[in-house]
Amino acid sequence: MKPLKLIAFFLLNAFFCCYGFSADTDSINFSAPVYGTKIIFPVIKANLYARGLESIVSGIEISSAGYIKNANLSVKAGNLSKSGGMSLLTSPALSKPATPFYNGTFIPKAILSSLPGNTSFNRPFGTYIYGSFNKKSEKKFQKGIFSFFADETGIYSGSFISQFNIKSFKMHLNFITGLFPYDENTFTSYYTKDTLYNTDLYFPEGQHFCSSLQFSLQNKKFSTILTAGFFESPFDTIDDTLRLETKIALNKTQFIFSFSGIRLLGNINFNENNNIVNHFYILTANEHIIKTGIQIIAGIQKSFMLILRTPLLCKAGITASAEKQIFDNTSNIRICTGLQATGFFSRHIFTTTIDFKTSSETELEKLSFSLKNYFYMQKLTPAINLNFLIKQDNNLSEKISFSFITGKKINLKTGIECTLLQTKGDFLPPAFSASIETKISFTNLIITGKINASF
Repeated sequence: MKPLKLIAFFLLNAFFCCYGFSADTDSINFSAPVYGTKIIFPVIKANLYARGLESIVSGIEISSAGYIKNANLSVKAGNLSKSGGMSLLTSPALSKPATPFYNGTFIPKAILSSLPGNTSFNRPFGTYIYGSFNKKSEKKFQKGIFSFFADETGIYSGSFISQFNIKSFKMHLNFITGLFPYDENTFTSYYTKDTLYNTDLYFPEGQHFCSSLQFSLQNKKFSTILTAGFFESPFDTIDDTLRLETKIALNKTQFIFSFSGIRLLGNINFNENNNIVNHFYILTANEHIIKTGIQIIAGIQKSFMLILRTPLLCKAGITASAEKQIFDNTSNIRICTGLQATGFFSRHIFTTTIDFKTSSETELEKLSFSLKNYFYMQKLTPAINLNFLIKQDNNLSEKISFSFITGKKINLKTGIECTLLQTKGDFLPPAFSASIETKISFTNLIITGKINASF
């Protein structure tokens, strides 16, 4: 890189800046500006962001990607995020499907981490190590991945993944474990009694181990993954979770089935303590209390071609989920249905979602409709989205949004949204929001900026 280009690279990178503001009919209030820079070299990457003069985050990465054949070693330090396989320890239960085209997750993920961005101002300082080995041969062992994460809050976690080829199947073995802190649970906190056993659940602050084992098989027509979680409780027991997800593809039809349950093995007491406190809830790695006992998700999707003026590739789907709560006899049920049509120049998605709960009687909680339209033009991609929501108390919410994306090297994304709310039969004043986001791409540089407004 020539000296002039190098100087321009640092100057343009340093001037990356994005502002946010909110507005009402009387005044406009500007929030603290967010600004930062990214520096990218062949082996080193560094991020630095600040919000006003108070919040500053930074991070650096040293990686051998592209320099070692079939292997990679990466080290990161700074205000890092954690993701990937960490969710097995923080949210071991299944998530409710938000779409009828639910596909599940069938390939295990290692613990991942990323450098801070322009919204990462509450992350503690941490370190992360990631290594991978990929053997491109016909032998059974194909890939190995390990990662380790630690931060100043006292979190220490690691993961190990192995991939094997067995005839037409790919098999993965994944192990994730960690030591995580938890705060004191006082008698004034949200959860101090187990309503199933009617026992007090006070415990002082401390640390506990959380672990997860995964086994998966995949080929073109069949995929399954089994996840077993083990969580040390503050009461000298090991609590278990189990999750099974399966997908079968036959011609153009896809079937999905998922199941999860907690405490299926009961109290596992490795310390031979006869004075343990009976409990049914599980404390996860991020101090979340799992209260859902059993979850079941089932879905079917069908792809077909529809010939009108132009051929449309269509997909119809329905997904249903049910979960049984531990602390009462309530069951929550969600049903999602939808139709998706994709043509040469547009894509349209219509979905409906209904939530209701059952105990002594069935009650409707929420009913929503959504229509999303995307249009593909030569240099412009506009989108129009409509959402309609009815809640249990008969409150209505209607949302209309319009957005478009243009350009590749100079990318511009704008959006306008209008929300109408009706409470007890009365419409509230409409709420509007708008945003403009730009991204300018150079050979070794990407500059982005964003402005938000609501009134």
